[in-house]
Amino acid sequence: MKLAAIVQTTLHSHTGPLPSPESLAAYERAIPGSGERILAMGEREQQHRHKQEARLVWADIGLQYLGLVSAVAIAFLGIWLGSGLIRSGHEKGGIALIVTALAGIIASIVGAIRAVRTDRTKITPEPESKAQTGRARRQAESEETGNAGAGSTANKRKKSK
Repeated sequence: MKLAAIVQTTLHSHTGPLPSPESLAAYERAIPGSGERILAMGEREQQHRHKQEARLVWADIGLQYLGLVSAVAIAFLGIWLGSGLIRSGHEKGGIALIVTALAGIIASIVGAIRAVRTDRTKITPEPESKAQTGRARRQAESEETGNAGAGSTANKRKKSK
């Protein structure tokens, strides 16, 4: 005689800064007012992240401008020193210094243009949620192997004798 048993396993998963609505309701039942406190905590965390992101963006912009101003100042110093060398009778050295300073400016401009073009090509829309991304990945993997639903823990049979 063979016995067969069907075992159903359900896995609930939630990602994000806030608990699932069911968990939030359970917290509220356990400690009245805790749901509101958890939501307020999530809102404060989001505000903090936005402020940090804004600070990083402004710091990055500031460093870019500082680099630009420094490069221009060094280039003008090189041109000024090169013209001084030319006036003092060292034409070859002066011209070499001026050409080097101008080449540095041109290289900086070309590099900045390339960086901007590269940053524009990196912009891609983000997926709606991590869970959706995971589902899409698992679906693509199952389509590649031809095993739709293989590896699912929803309905597995255990056979025993």
